[in-house]
Amino acid sequence: MSRCIPVLYSALDEIRNCRQLVADYGLSLSFDYQALGQTASTSLGDKSAAGGIFRAYGSWTLTGKESGNTGTLVFKVENRHRLGTDVAPQNFGFEAGALSIPGTMFSDINWGLTNLYWQQRLADDRVSIVLGQIDVTDFVDVYGLINPVTSFSNLSFLTSPTIAAPNQGLGAAIGLRLSDNFYAVGSFADANGEAFDPNLNMFKDFETFKSFEIGYTSSPDRTYFDNIHVTFWQVDKRKKVGVPSDHGMAFSASWFFDNRWVPFLRGGVSKGTAALLDANVSAGLGYFNRYRDLMGVGIGWGSAADDTLRDQFTAEAYYRFQVSPNFAVTVDGQVIANPALNPAKDAIGLLGIRGRVNM
Repeated sequence: MSRCIPVLYSALDEIRNCRQLVADYGLSLSFDYQALGQTASTSLGDKSAAGGIFRAYGSWTLTGKESGNTGTLVFKVENRHRLGTDVAPQNFGFEAGALSIPGTMFSDINWGLTNLYWQQRLADDRVSIVLGQIDVTDFVDVYGLINPVTSFSNLSFLTSPTIAAPNQGLGAAIGLRLSDNFYAVGSFADANGEAFDPNLNMFKDFETFKSFEIGYTSSPDRTYFDNIHVTFWQVDKRKKVGVPSDHGMAFSASWFFDNRWVPFLRGGVSKGTAALLDANVSAGLGYFNRYRDLMGVGIGWGSAADDTLRDQFTAEAYYRFQVSPNFAVTVDGQVIANPALNPAKDAIGLLGIRGRVNM
């Protein structure tokens, strides 16, 4: 084992040297791998789920370096897979009997192109336009604890489950800095997008997802951290898969205090059945310990569009141990009370552990 350590460090040094070399040409390149394992106290089917995600991603700034109005190619390739279980964490809630996604993003689509778009900044960075293969959840209803590989795992505390956001596909988005405190974001994307099958079918079927968001922030460079916004969205009827049209509204308020505390209050409503829920409210708190470890707690309520299903309550608590700059371990606990798909049970408890390595 001791003989392998110098070889490992040498390989890491070579990777760092290569990354620095390409960075000199405006190219940023990163890799990471994360794995999530979960077990449930009770289930209609399997009582455990595990999955992993490998990602290679980055950006290449090709124009406007001197003016600041940069043009950048953004890309991300992923492999999302199960790890020794019959069900992926993304679908584990339904397996257990809850109308819930307790392991957001940890699906089993295998290889997929989740980003390949051009980002153009204009007017001294007051305007940002993206066009290509996009993930609308990068632009819609975003706040400081939205990343499912570094913070919460349950969708109730990430992108609102009342938003019928499509999978990654062809689309465009535009962000406008209206003033130092106000901004607006709009997006337009293929409602039938699939990362594992990128295509131009949007121009054939023209079934689309649209969104518009207006928000308030403390300053332009704090939009991700200090943020209050309202999001409006609409999705067309998807004829081939038999999903009706839908529309709704979501709201979010979160603020970063003392660069450590992040309280939040979020929710939304929708009028159709395309989204997971037709109403939800969630609240919680994040706490950064010395800017490395992260603790989070959240509670939420949700209502299904099907009136025969009972309202559901969700609670989640996690602690992320940032063991080193490139390695983190997160322990996570969730309770889903009144599971909508399993009326014989009062609650389902889930325990999970997530690991992440990045370079």
